[in-house]
This record gives sequence, structure tokens and C-alpha cells, in this order.
Amino acid sequence: MLTSAGTSAGIDLCLHLVREDFGAATANQAARNTVAAPHRDGGQAQFIEHHLPAAVGTSLADTRTWALKNLAEPLLLRDLAAHAYLSGRTFIRRFIAETGLPR
Repeated sequence: MLTSAGTSAGIDLCLHLVREDFGAATANQAARNTVAAPHRDGGQAQFIEHHLPAAVGTSLADTRTWALKNLAEPLLLRDLAAHAYLSGRTFIRRFIAETGLPR
């Protein structure tokens, strides 16, 4: 089973199927005809803007503010949890409950 989401991903999927059925040369020609990249590796980041709830009155507000100020550094779960004085598991549960976002 193959799935895709979004226009570019659908084109990538179609080119993959053409490549599997008819070879790379045919897929490359189809990509040129549609002005698409002949092959893109997966893993590109999603560029979807997520708005976080206001920081006032939430238990992780200080930690979220601290994390935003330190985005240039690696932010590990253990560091975020330690800043909030929580275990990693409790931090994850509270973070998801407050933001609606996965860790």
C-alpha cells in the first residue's frame, strides 16, 4: 500500500510508480515534462504553523518560554522535564494536554 498527502507528495508517488513500472529513464522524462524533481528523498519537514496557547496560567508556561529562548541549543526531553521539575513521562502528558501537540 502506498499513500501520499499534498500535491507534491502525490506527484512524488506517481513518479515512484512510473519508476517502478517503467524504469528511471521514463520517470525522469515524466518529471521533466511536469517540471518536477525526478526523485526526492523523504523526511522533508512539514511547514505548518502551530499556535501555542497563551503562556498565562499553564503549568509549563515557564518551560515553554525558556525553550523558545533556547532554540539555538538542542532541547532534549530530559532537559525540558528537569526545567519543569517533572519526570519525562509526566512532562510529555502535560505538554500534549496543554498544547495539543505531540512531543
